[in-house]
Amino acid sequence: MSNQLTHRAYRCWPVYALAASVPVSMAAISLSKLTLVLVAFGVLLRGSQSAAKRHHWEGGHVVVVLLMLGALALSMTWSTAPWNIACIDLGKYAKLLLIVLVPSLIRTRAQAMKAFAWGAGVQIFILMSSCALALGIALPWVNDPILVNSNSVFHEYLHQSIMTAGFAALCWHLRREVDARWFRILAPALAALALFNVLFALKGRTGYIASLVVLASAIVWETKKQWRWFALAVPIMVVALALLTSTQFKERVILAATEAQAYQPGNTVPSSTGERLNLWYRSAQAIAERPWSGFGAGSWGIQYKRLDAGADPWYSGTGGNPHQEFLLWGVLLGVGGMALLTAFLFTLWRDASRLPQAHARAMKSIILLLAATGMFNCVLYDAEIGEYFCLTLGLLLALGRAQTGRSPTTSTAGAAT
Repeated sequence: MSNQLTHRAYRCWPVYALAASVPVSMAAISLSKLTLVLVAFGVLLRGSQSAAKRHHWEGGHVVVVLLMLGALALSMTWSTAPWNIACIDLGKYAKLLLIVLVPSLIRTRAQAMKAFAWGAGVQIFILMSSCALALGIALPWVNDPILVNSNSVFHEYLHQSIMTAGFAALCWHLRREVDARWFRILAPALAALALFNVLFALKGRTGYIASLVVLASAIVWETKKQWRWFALAVPIMVVALALLTSTQFKERVILAATEAQAYQPGNTVPSSTGERLNLWYRSAQAIAERPWSGFGAGSWGIQYKRLDAGADPWYSGTGGNPHQEFLLWGVLLGVGGMALLTAFLFTLWRDASRLPQAHARAMKSIILLLAATGMFNCVLYDAEIGEYFCLTLGLLLALGRAQTGRSPTTSTAGAAT
C-alpha cells in the first residue's frame, strides 16, 4: 500500500515542475514536459486503471486532439516542406497532448490545487517584479534592457501579458477554492492587480485584448441576466480610462491604427502592424490556392516566401508563422484544418460545461482567452505560451473532475454558465 501511495505522489511531480517552469524557462519546460509525457504513458501502459478512473481520458476534446495530430502527420505525405521541417510543426503541436495527459496524472483535488499553487507562486513573483520595474525599481534577476524597458521579467511582454491575464481569470473564478478568509480576499486583489499590470505596465496589445476578454466574461457570469448588457459597457469604460490615464496604452493603440492605415502588400512601409497584416494576406492567398488539402505540415514559411517574393523586408526567409492560429491551420490543412481548430475549441467548451460551476467558468475564460489571442498570434504553435494554455486547460479539467467530497450544491455543473 505504501509503495502505491509513493508511486501516486511521484506521478504528479512532473506536472508540478511544468507548472512552475512555464512562466520562467524554456529549458525547464522541455525537461518537465518530456518527463510528464514519459510518466503519463507509463501509467497508461500499466493498464491498471479502474472504470472509475477512466473518465480522466474521456471528453470530445480528446478525439479532436488526436485527429489534429493525426491530420498533421498524414499531411507530411503531400507537404511542400522537407520532412525534417514538417516534423518540427508536428512536434510543436504535440503539446496538445498535455490537455489529455495531465488529467491522467492529477486525480485528486489536492493534487490539482498543489499544481496550481506552484504555478501561482511563480506568477505572483513575476507580477510583483513587473510592478517593481514599472515603478523604476532595479531588480538583480532582470538584466536584459529589452525586458527592463518593457517591464517584463522572464519572457518578452507578449507572452507575459497573456499569462498574466490568464492568472487574473484563475484568481477570480477559483477564489472560493480555499475556505480561508485571507485567500478569498487575496485572490480577487491579485486578479485586479494582474489586470492593472497588463493594461498599464506591459506593452502587448494582444495583452490588452486578453485582459478585456477576462474582465468582460467575468462580469457576464457574475451579473444577473437583466444587467448583463452592462458587461459590454465596462470594458469600453476601462479602455476609455486607459486612453486618458496611460500614455503607453494610448501610444500603442494609436500606433496600431496608424500602421494599419499605411499598410501595403509586401509590408513595403515596414511596421509591426503592417508585418502582421502582410502575414495574414499571404496566408489567405495560400488557403485560396489549396482550400481542401492545404500545403502540409511545415509548409507555411515556404508558401509565404513564394507568395511574397521577398517583398517583406522583415521576413528572415525561413520558418515563422502568420501570427494567427486559424490561418496557420488553413495553410497547413486547408479549411479542414480550420474546422479542426474550431472543433477543438467547441469540444473544450462543451467538456468545460460538465464541470462544477467555478471550474467551468475558469476553464471557459481560458478558452475565450485562447480564441481571442489566437486571432492575433499562433498561441498554440508558439513555445511557452502554448504550453501555458495546454497545461492550464489540463489542470482545470483535472480539478473539475476530481472527487472533491463537497456537497452537491457546491458541485453543481456549470452547464448554465
